[in-house]
Order: sequence, then structure tokens, then C-alpha cells
Amino acid sequence: MDDYLAARDKQERLFELYNRWYNDASVPGLNSQARFQTFRKTFKGEIRILKTVRHFDSVDDIKKILYKEIRRKTLLKCLAWRRYRNNIRFNLFCISVYRKTRVDVSFARYIILEYLHG
Repeated sequence: MDDYLAARDKQERLFELYNRWYNDASVPGLNSQARFQTFRKTFKGEIRILKTVRHFDSVDDIKKILYKEIRRKTLLKCLAWRRYRNNIRFNLFCISVYRKTRVDVSFARYIILEYLHG
């Protein structure tokens, strides 16, 4: 659950940063240099994004890069949620099998979860 909560927080933080940057960058009368500086100031903690954006990228290119990163963070959040749910399912499966057969199948946890996660 901790992995899911961390992934969700990262995704929400990135989305908030994007909204803050978009509100600052969409002010009429700003030149491209000022827009880039607001971008660098807003995303100074996001190293991965800063490495992909170059000084000569337009606002549309920056938006595409940010959308791609938001989709990536959303995917990581969904994968963390699926892993959490699969762990819950496996725990319930172990309890059910033990009640019926008195055999603990937790020795197969790694193999079964690896199969479920893909």
C-alpha cells in the first residue's frame, strides 16, 4: 500500500506543478525566455523532466513532454495498485487453501505473484 500511496502522491504533485506552470505560462505578453524560466523554476525538483526539455522547445513541445510524464506517473500508480490488490488476493487465497487442506501455500508466493504481475 505504501508503494501505491507514494506513486499517487508523485502523480498528484506533478499534475499540480503542471497546472501551476500552465497558469503562469499562459499569461499574454510573456516571451519564450520568460516562459522557459517559469518552467525551470516550477519544475526544479523534477530532474527527469528538466533533462528532456531543451531551451529551444516551444510551449506545445513542453506540454507534450509533461503529458507524457503525467501518463507515465499514472501508469506507475495503476501498476502499484494492481500489485497491492494481487497481494491481498494471494493472502485470501492462502487463508482459503489452508482452511480446506491444512497446507500453507505461501512457499509459492513469489512464483504466483510473478505470474500475476507479468
